[in-house]
Amino acid sequence: MTHVSKLTFYGSALLVGAGLLGLTTSAQASATYPPKLQLALEAQVGKPLCVPQCLACHQTNLGGIGTLNVFGQNLKTYGKLMIREPDNVGAKVKAYFDAVKAAEGTGKMPNGDSDGDGMSDEMEIANGDSPSVAFPGGVSLFCPDIKYGCAGGRIAAVRPPRDGIGLLGGALTALGLTATRRWRRARRNQSR
Repeated sequence: MTHVSKLTFYGSALLVGAGLLGLTTSAQASATYPPKLQLALEAQVGKPLCVPQCLACHQTNLGGIGTLNVFGQNLKTYGKLMIREPDNVGAKVKAYFDAVKAAEGTGKMPNGDSDGDGMSDEMEIANGDSPSVAFPGGVSLFCPDIKYGCAGGRIAAVRPPRDGIGLLGGALTALGLTATRRWRRARRNQSR
């Protein structure tokens, strides 16, 4: 490989690596959705609620595209709640519950009981229960207390999963930076 093609290769690795670092899935998390959802649901149920975790609408607390639970899917389908619209959460939650009221007694969707356990989403949320997990499994799951395990005298949360794209991006960035440093050092030595 010639000197110029090596430089091009390592420079490309640096750019691709830096670009991949920007694609990590953890960047999809939203700090504004949970408190906006809290306010919207408080207005709906008429009582103070906790700030819900991502589990309110997603299958896991990692959230992300394609991970909606049944309640989250109903908010999306009938309330037209979309990603990256935290300022519209209040209107979209209201639209969902308005659609539920409009469909009452008609046999049409939405029926307002996302998990099908016989208790309405509104009632489950007011009770602190998950509208996505059927009774009795969803009791107190809307705002669960975060508990940490104790292993060998050490208290810690579960380690977050590793993100393959982020690791690849980090490796390519490190490769590109190392190559750039070596190239600069070689140029300095040649000019002496």
